[in-house]
Amino acid sequence: MKTKKPDNEELRKHFIESLYHTLEGVVSPTPYLEIREGENVDVKFLNGRGRMPMPNTTEVTVLDIDAASLFFDDFNILWESSTGTGKSYTSDALGYAICGSDGYLNLTLSSGLYGTSAIEPFTTPVLENGMPKIKIDPEKCSKYGILFLDEINTGEFNDTRRVVEGVAQINGDIKYLRLPIPGTDRYKKIAIISAMNPSDALHSHAQELSIAGENRFLKFRAPEKTILERGASIIDKDLGDKIHEMFWTQFEKRSGVKGGWREVYPVVTDPEQFPAGLDGATREFIDVALGYVGHDPIETYERNVELMQQAGLQPRFFVRKDNDHDEIIAAQNTLKHGFARRDLRKIRDLGRLVGFIKSIKNGSYTPLVLSLIHI
Repeated sequence: MKTKKPDNEELRKHFIESLYHTLEGVVSPTPYLEIREGENVDVKFLNGRGRMPMPNTTEVTVLDIDAASLFFDDFNILWESSTGTGKSYTSDALGYAICGSDGYLNLTLSSGLYGTSAIEPFTTPVLENGMPKIKIDPEKCSKYGILFLDEINTGEFNDTRRVVEGVAQINGDIKYLRLPIPGTDRYKKIAIISAMNPSDALHSHAQELSIAGENRFLKFRAPEKTILERGASIIDKDLGDKIHEMFWTQFEKRSGVKGGWREVYPVVTDPEQFPAGLDGATREFIDVALGYVGHDPIETYERNVELMQQAGLQPRFFVRKDNDHDEIIAAQNTLKHGFARRDLRKIRDLGRLVGFIKSIKNGSYTPLVLSLIHI
């Protein structure tokens, strides 16, 4: 990079404003959540429904979620919905704008002898003693900035898992999937956005993704109502290097910073800028709350009361069998996976993501993550 070097907050502002300006008219941002703040915080799933701007209200779109996720290396986005809801298109627009055709890849996974594996883009064929072999290519491991894995529940999950975790591995040959962050001794992990169809009769090729698989993602159910009502409303545009050039020209004009995406993108999205932890009181509250909306709140209560009484303590609350209890039990039966302690991390990650998006919407570009974790 040349010329002046703005601080992180200023760089983020120019980067995100340039990105949204470039994608305006290219992506139709689908409304996803509405967050209304007042005496209480109310979060509403919009499922594609547009809303008029209102005080103390933040609308979060699918594009907001994908764009914000690029600034965090320790979680990845997974969209689940039927075919035709714009999962791939939105990711393509984002990926091509930032990294161009040389640094963005849309890979559709499949299984079988001639299937496509997530590890394939990072390998190269070689001859050893006259025998063909597949090896990890170190240059390819630092080639991409953003990777879109489509239909992740149809590919070989062991390969997908490693790539999502940031490594390419064949037998004992292991390489990290990352970009160097200029001016530091650290690296930026390749950003991964994934998508899958539900395993229903309409998508008979798809399989259930195990809980071990889903736990590696921050999963969202993509809006489908808009598509079902009036068909795909996505603006059909030719994506590729044209919007890549438009984006970086716009960024240079706003920021005064010159350089290619490999030099600038890892610096702007450096994950070291944002806190990752929760304060102790918040962690304890969420952990306890998850326990009491789990499999059976009364069973959880009785088990913990017994332990407290052994220590000579009496609880200051009780759980009664009423409609709330019955609704929790009924809700558990509708979940693909029940609540688990690892969900604490997902709540933390969602709070960080939403906090970042709110900072974009209010123009501060400085997320107050911990104050939003109660969402």
